[in-house]
Amino acid sequence: ASSEEESSSAEAAAKAKAPSPPRWKPPPKPRAPEPRPLSRHELLLRLQDSGVGRPEDLQANWDDLVATVVDQVEHYFSDAIYAKDNWLQSQADYDGWTSLKLVARFNRMRAITHDVGFVRDCLAES
Repeated sequence: ASSEEESSSAEAAAKAKAPSPPRWKPPPKPRAPEPRPLSRHELLLRLQDSGVGRPEDLQANWDDLVATVVDQVEHYFSDAIYAKDNWLQSQADYDGWTSLKLVARFNRMRAITHDVGFVRDCLAES
C-alpha cells in the first residue's frame, strides 16, 4: 500500500509542478503612426517662415528645388526610362496623359514635396 501512496503522492507533486495554462493577454495597444519625414519643400518653407538665413540663399535653394522637381519629372518621362517602364505606361489614359497626382506620389517626388500644386507650378514655369 505504501508504494501506491508513494506513486499517488508523486503524481500529485507532478501535477502541482505542471505549468498552468496561459492566461489571456489583452491585445497590444496600437502604436501611433510614425511621422513622415519632412520633404525638402516643407523644410525650405519652414526655413523661409522662420526668417533665418539670407534672402538670396533662400532664393537659390528655392530655384534649386524647382529645378529638382522639373528634372525628376523629366527623368520619369525621358525616352530611355519611359520606354522601359511598362507600369508607368499602363497608367496613361487613352490620349497618353499620366495623372500628375500619381507622379507626385512616387517616393522620390515625395522626398522633394508632398504638394501636388507645387509640382504643377514648377512644371508650368519650365
